[in-house]
Amino acid sequence: VSTSKYVSSFATSFPSSSIPARQSGKSKGTFAVQNLLKKNLQRLNVTEDYRVVKGNALYLLENSTDLYDIIYIDPPYKSEVGLKALSIVGRVVSENGIVVFENEKPFESEIDGLIKYDERKYGRVYLTFFKKEQ
Repeated sequence: VSTSKYVSSFATSFPSSSIPARQSGKSKGTFAVQNLLKKNLQRLNVTEDYRVVKGNALYLLENSTDLYDIIYIDPPYKSEVGLKALSIVGRVVSENGIVVFENEKPFESEIDGLIKYDERKYGRVYLTFFKKEQ
């Protein structure tokens, strides 16, 4: 199994989406954060193969020179910033990578460069899965 690279944008205090991937020993992560994430990573003994970037998640995505295998977008639900992030990630997702978008309602738009291939409801949260348009 090869090593994958992921980015968790809009991470706040707990990286629930990325910790399982990291703990598998097969991933290197980048978290775009503003709050308590680094302390929580340390409490979970996740001490290497990650990078915490403080500040604007959109800036990270717009200026990244990396390609990511997994991109997890968990924006504030009442904001349009999630759609803006989706419009950016087509250029930083790897050829066979996936984009996971978390929201409180089903996703009903189209995004240039991405193809929606699945959507699932978990409690009150919808996860919409995209792949790169070929």
